Amino acid sequence: MTAISCDQHKYGLAPKGVSVIMFKTKLMRQCCYTLVSDWPGGMYATTSACGSKAGAPVSGAWYSMMFHGRDGFVTKALIITNALNEIVKAFRESPELSELEVIGDPKTVVVAFKYKKQFPKNIYYMQGAMSKKGWHISGIQSPPALHISVTHGIAAKV
Repeated sequence: MTAISCDQHKYGLAPKGVSVIMFKTKLMRQCCYTLVSDWPGGMYATTSACGSKAGAPVSGAWYSMMFHGRDGFVTKALIITNALNEIVKAFRESPELSELEVIGDPKTVVVAFKYKKQFPKNIYYMQGAMSKKGWHISGIQSPPALHISVTHGIAAKV
């Protein structure tokens, strides 16, 4: 593993705009710096292409972390992990889902799946049908498949 991200808007119940990425080495982190030398205001360097971050989302993330605390987030992580395991089990054991297969061996929060035989069925039609039922599933291209990020909202439906 070379890096890990923390999407606080998904799993930390915080506003968007405060996600972070942590690198295994300082050398890898250096690849994310943006340096603009021809800006009329002089040399400009920042740790991201977006520049500075607004204070409101950062404050919201801090509040969320303080409100839920370590125990709250551990509990939420267990709920999400249990939901992920139930979803994977359903794909692998339910006769209704026998045409689908899970890609890989999900251990964290994303389950990707595809048709065992792609044609004549188009997996992306399923994406639209699931959306009408309130499931927000994303498409991926190679292979043609769908994936779902198991969040608190998804875990509540499982």
